[in-house]
Amino acid sequence: MKAIRANKAFETTPILVLTAKAFKGDQEKCLECGVSDLLTKPINLEQLFSTIKKWLV
Repeated sequence: MKAIRANKAFETTPILVLTAKAFKGDQEKCLECGVSDLLTKPINLEQLFSTIKKWLV
């Protein structure tokens, strides 16, 4: 994620992370690396679509 963000062409590209388990502090670590949003399993499709829409609009 840091490598993607380091490339000027991808500075504003949304990065969504889907994870099976999120431990305490994982979301903060991901956000520090440049992740736009973090979703955990089980994935709620409405939440997933809403998140995608939020970052593409």
